[in-house]
Amino acid sequence: MKKSHLAAGLFAALSCLTTVVVVAQSVPDPGLTITVFNTNQLQLKITNGVGTANYEIYRTPILDDPTYPWTLHLIGTLGQTNFTADMGIETIGFFKATAGLDWDGDGIPNWLDAQPGNTNVGALTITIDSPVDGANLQ
Repeated sequence: MKKSHLAAGLFAALSCLTTVVVVAQSVPDPGLTITVFNTNQLQLKITNGVGTANYEIYRTPILDDPTYPWTLHLIGTLGQTNFTADMGIETIGFFKATAGLDWDGDGIPNWLDAQPGNTNVGALTITIDSPVDGANLQ
């Protein structure tokens, strides 16, 4: 085998290995910057986002108070790193970003999981028992 063919083959093998390692890595913790967009909106940007993850934005009016837990505010699409959030009626508030993948590893994405941190609870479903089929609500 010629040296050039050997080098090309080695390069191709290393390229494949590098690709597998990069795909297998976990998503880094997202950084978040927030700027005022206009009089009633904020621009939120994931600073180290990756195209293989979707991100979720959580909001709370007060830190470290169980009365005010972090609540899901925005769900991004795959690779989305820019979000626009309405300020709402609160004059203060805090945001955090998380990678919205599948935290409990049950195959159900967090945005569809009834309890994202519990493998014993599956997808969120809603069943309407009343009114019966064909009935109208007024």
